[in-house]
Amino acid sequence: GTMSEGKGGRREKVVVIGTGRFGNALVQGIRQSFVHYQTGSGMTMVPTEVFQVPARRFLDQSVAEMANTFQNCKYIVYSGTHLTKNATKVAAAMKVAKNNSTGSYATEFMDFSNPDPLMEKNDVAGAVKLWSELTYGQDKNHGWKIWKITECGLLDVAGIEEPNHDYAKVYGAGIQKNEVPELRITGLRWQAAQFDRHDLFAEVYDRMMERADMDRWWDALLLGLATFATTASYAVTRYSVSFN
Repeated sequence: GTMSEGKGGRREKVVVIGTGRFGNALVQGIRQSFVHYQTGSGMTMVPTEVFQVPARRFLDQSVAEMANTFQNCKYIVYSGTHLTKNATKVAAAMKVAKNNSTGSYATEFMDFSNPDPLMEKNDVAGAVKLWSELTYGQDKNHGWKIWKITECGLLDVAGIEEPNHDYAKVYGAGIQKNEVPELRITGLRWQAAQFDRHDLFAEVYDRMMERADMDRWWDALLLGLATFATTASYAVTRYSVSFN
């Protein structure tokens, strides 16, 4: 492949929403990463230009102000919370930015949020809600893509190579079979989810089932303690001369 900055030192704009530890790690990793384009002559790698904004303050802005930040943006990378609540506003800003941008492509949204299905149940369907808002009333050639990235941590996205690193699982909407993001974060490897279960609804289902597995372990622990307490109480009251 070849590395190119294109005409006038071309760089692909990436906006990272979130300034927490995970958001800072994403910025660190993406700054040293490239967007890989497959061309007739091989692979062209275009470097990134990263802009980071605090999630809460950014989402309190008007749609026009948010759209100005999204303008000419290749990727929006989300590591905040409350995506479901803000999906309508984010989608509106993305549509305005697309209309005002000079490029012909639609911005792609990468959701790295990791909501707990029990404590943050309203956030679980955030990516699904955003996709619904983006595509409502749009024709089939809208070009929107939403990626949901799971099974990766701070070190995985921070551009740190690890010898025994697992792949980050990729779900998506508006994508092709086995497609993964063209943004290749240094040290992070994409693995497309099983094709017949790769969409955003499958990710929600898998997240809920993983939480259910954890809940079953807790249920087993509590029931075990209850059984132990019951049998111990029975043994003491049945065989102890102090009680019987």
